[in-house]
Amino acid sequence: MKRIMSLLLVFLLALSVCACSKEGGSVAVFENGVYVPQEDLEITVWQTQGTDYTAKALDGSVVEEWLVNKTRVKVKNIYGNDGGQWDAKLSKLVAGDNLPEILACGAYQGPAHFAKLNALKQVWELTPEMLQKYAPNVWKRVPQRYWEAIKVDGKILGIPYNNQSSKETLPDATDRELEIIDTLFKTPVNDVSIGNLHCLFVRDDILKMIYPEAKTWDELVALLEERQEPMGEELLDIPIDTTEEYIDFMYKIQELNLKEGGKTVYPFGYYGGDNWCALAWLGADMYGYKGHAYTGTWNDVTKEIEIPIAGEVVKEAARMQNKMLADMVIDPDSMAHTTAQAKEKMLNGLYAIAPINGVSDIITVNDSLEKQGKSFRYRPFITQIPAQEGYGAFEEDQMWTSSLCILKTVDENQLYQILNWLDVQFTDEWDSVRHWGPEEAGLYTVGEDGKRQFVDERFTKYFVDGNTDALKPEEGKGLHGTIGYNTGGLFTVAATATTRWTPKVHLEKITYKPALNSGFKFKSDSEHVTSVKMYPPCQGWSSIYADIPEVVTFWAEREQWENMFKVAMAAPVGEFDEKWDEAVEDLNAIVDVELMEEKMTEIARPLAEILEQEQ
Repeated sequence: MKRIMSLLLVFLLALSVCACSKEGGSVAVFENGVYVPQEDLEITVWQTQGTDYTAKALDGSVVEEWLVNKTRVKVKNIYGNDGGQWDAKLSKLVAGDNLPEILACGAYQGPAHFAKLNALKQVWELTPEMLQKYAPNVWKRVPQRYWEAIKVDGKILGIPYNNQSSKETLPDATDRELEIIDTLFKTPVNDVSIGNLHCLFVRDDILKMIYPEAKTWDELVALLEERQEPMGEELLDIPIDTTEEYIDFMYKIQELNLKEGGKTVYPFGYYGGDNWCALAWLGADMYGYKGHAYTGTWNDVTKEIEIPIAGEVVKEAARMQNKMLADMVIDPDSMAHTTAQAKEKMLNGLYAIAPINGVSDIITVNDSLEKQGKSFRYRPFITQIPAQEGYGAFEEDQMWTSSLCILKTVDENQLYQILNWLDVQFTDEWDSVRHWGPEEAGLYTVGEDGKRQFVDERFTKYFVDGNTDALKPEEGKGLHGTIGYNTGGLFTVAATATTRWTPKVHLEKITYKPALNSGFKFKSDSEHVTSVKMYPPCQGWSSIYADIPEVVTFWAEREQWENMFKVAMAAPVGEFDEKWDEAVEDLNAIVDVELMEEKMTEIARPLAEILEQEQ
C-alpha cells in the first residue's frame, strides 16, 4: 500500500509540473507554465522588403547556438524577391506549392501583404488567446494599439517587431536607460535629407573640384571627433539650392571626364530593382519632394492622399532622368543592375553621386576605399532645394519597423513552436544574449557595480567604442552589431532594435559615429527638425488601408506597373511623354487610382485634422 501511495504521489507531482494542452487535435507540452518544444524544426523565411535580399550566417555563433538549443527552431534558409517585387515572387511560390514558413516585411509594411495571403487562405490567424498562451512576452511587449493597427478584417495575422523604444516595449529599462537610448539612437526627421536615415553620397574629391569650400569626409569626421555631438548643420556646406543648380552640378561632373581604374566615372548610377532609387531618392532630392514616396503621400495643401507616380511632379523628375540616361550622365547599365553589381561599382568609386544606403552603409564603403588605397571617400550629399507646394517635410505616424506572419505551410503544433521561438526573442534574456552572448560563453565579466565588461578588449573596441577595425566580423560570435552578419543566424527578431543591454546604453557610453543615425543627425531643436509636420499614414502598406480592395490590388500588382514606368524612363527622349502617359493609363487599367485616393483620403483626413490640432 505504501508503494502504491508513493507512486500515486509521484504521478500527481508530475502532473503538477507537466501539463498537456490539447487544441484542435494538437498537443502542446508545458512545464511549470512554460511551453516545452518536443521536436526540432527547420524553417525558411521570405524577406519581402526591396527587390532582393541576401544574408550570411556565421559559423561559431554563440547567439544562434543558444537560441536553437532553447527553442529547437533553426532558420535553414532565407531569400528575397529575386530582383523583382513581392507579388511576382508570390505567384511563383503559390504556383509551385513552395511557400516558406514565415513571411517578413520591413519599412513599416505588413498588413497589405497579410491581406493578400489571407485572401489565398495561406496565413494563420493569431488570436489574442493564442498569443497570450504561446507568446506571452510578445503580447506584453507589443503595445495594444499596435495590435489594433495591424489587424486585417478584424483579425491579427502578423506580429510587429523592431518597434519603437518606449516604456511599453522595454518594460525592464530604467528612465535613465530610456533617456540614453533616445540620445544615442533616436534620429529626428529633417527637411533637407531624403529621410532621417537616408541621403545620397558624393565623392569628396569630385565635390571639391566644383565646390572647393565643401568639406571632405576626413574633415567632417575630425570635426565630429572634436565636438562629440550631433552636427547635421555642418553637412549643409554644398551650395546647391535649386533644381537647376543640382542638374548643372551633375553635368559639370560629366564634363570632367573622370576615370577610375580605367573605367568611366558616371555622375550617378542606380542600385537596380524598381523605381525607388530613381523617383523616391534622386528625383525627390532634385525636384523638391524629399520624403514623399511616389507610391503614396499626403498633400498638405489639398488635404488629400495622392499617388504621385500618376501626377506631374514625379513625371517631371522622371523626364529629366530620361534625358540624363540618354546623355550618359546616369549610368544606363544601372537600369538593369543587381544589388551586387551596383555595390561593386560604388566600392570602386565609379559613381560620383551614389545611393550607398541601397546596397551598404557609408562606414563600410569608406573602410573599403581606405583598404584599397583610394585617395577619396564618400560624404553625405545634402542640398537645400525648397520643397514644392504641398510636398513639405513630414513625419508619418508610424508604429513598428518590421512585421511577420506565419504561413499555413506549418501545422498547428509547429505554429505553437514558432510562436514560442518568437516569444523567446521578446524576452529580456534574449536582449542580453544577443548583445553580450550567453553567460556560459564567458564573453563578459560583471563588476561590483553590476556593469558588464567584455573579456576580450577587441570586443570592447568594436561593440562599445565603434572601432570596426578592432575585430574581424567573423570573430564576433554572432553578437548584434557585427557588420555583414545577421544577429544569431540567418534571421532573428527582437521587440526593439536597441535595448537596455545594448553595450553603449548599459555602459552609458555616449559617443557618436559618422553616420546619419548618429553624429551626422540633426538635433531635435534644429530649425530643420522643428519645421517638420506630422502627417497621417499615407502609404498603401499602412494597416488603416488594408481593407480597401484597390489598395490590395495596387500592391499585389506592383511589379507589373513598376516595370511599365521603368520602360518609359529608358525610352528614347522623344518618346518619353508618350510612354509615360501610356504607363499611367495602364496603371489605371489595373486599379482606379482616383477612386483609391478618394477612399484613402476618407480614412486619412480625420486623422490629419486631429494631428493638426495637436501641432
